[in-house]
Amino acid sequence: MKRLIFVASLLFVSRIQAQDICHADGNVIIFSNYEGGHLTIDIDVDIPDLKIGICTYHAAEVTFTGTYAGNITEVIFAGFDQVADGCGATIDETVFIGVDPLIVTKYSDIVGDIAICNYLGDDLFGSPIVNCMVGAEGCAETASGGGNASPQIVQFFLAEFGAGSILYSHWTDYSCFPTGTFYASEGGNCCFEDPVTEPNPIYDTGGTTYQFIEEDTIELCAGDEVTFDLSFYTVVWGDPVWSTGDVSYTTTIDEPGIYTVSISDYCHYDPFYLTDTVTIVPCSTTIIADICAGEFYTLPDGSIADTTGEYETILIATDGSDSLVTTIL
Repeated sequence: MKRLIFVASLLFVSRIQAQDICHADGNVIIFSNYEGGHLTIDIDVDIPDLKIGICTYHAAEVTFTGTYAGNITEVIFAGFDQVADGCGATIDETVFIGVDPLIVTKYSDIVGDIAICNYLGDDLFGSPIVNCMVGAEGCAETASGGGNASPQIVQFFLAEFGAGSILYSHWTDYSCFPTGTFYASEGGNCCFEDPVTEPNPIYDTGGTTYQFIEEDTIELCAGDEVTFDLSFYTVVWGDPVWSTGDVSYTTTIDEPGIYTVSISDYCHYDPFYLTDTVTIVPCSTTIIADICAGEFYTLPDGSIADTTGEYETILIATDGSDSLVTTIL
């Protein structure tokens, strides 16, 4: 009798119990935490077009098993991906076992492949703490420690997986993934999915695409100027830096040229800044300007001319189109 009880106990502890299924008709299963670790997922339910999202700060080794593991059509990892050395055997970077590598997408902050969230994180000093996928703090509608809140994580994966994606379950915690096996049939422990924070104003379709300045190319006539205002996207860590030398959320430009802005935030810092570029082309393709001996003139491409003459500059817009500008000094 004692022997039978001992065996039954082993079977019990090897299975992670008791959880919630958010939508029975869902096809998205998410696992998230901060510490990362070793994660085994048994797909024991016939869920067609199954998609898996993983979000951790420290790296994870994820193994898929089970009768219906072949139903998995897409896997996305989005997090910081720091070495995990506190959850059993060290994991240098997130890896997936038991699925075709061709269906796996990885966004790893540590190497600059940073996934932009479609919803912002909680405010700190009046600005969102985090606009990117970095790792979870546990099951909560908000997150004040710099991690991603549960709805922020869910909304990111639903957006990335696209139309027809419905949350089946989400298991989340701060600590290492428990030893044992997670079974898809048992669901998760967190069904928060309705956003309580604002949409990310720079988010564009796809995890790494974003846009500060809507136009790629702007035409500027003589005597006119254009002002760019990025105050809709304030950050906690430093003001935007423009190629004009301005350090501000706004800059005013009155000359043709190619202009760039760089922004540092929670994930995007040296050398992985958020950047955007705009090309300003003149109404007229000819610029006439005076220059005196000992003076210099900045041409539209940023190069310097210090003698009179005729200079030709080609401005290439971000869409690949080009404009020839002639400057006569």
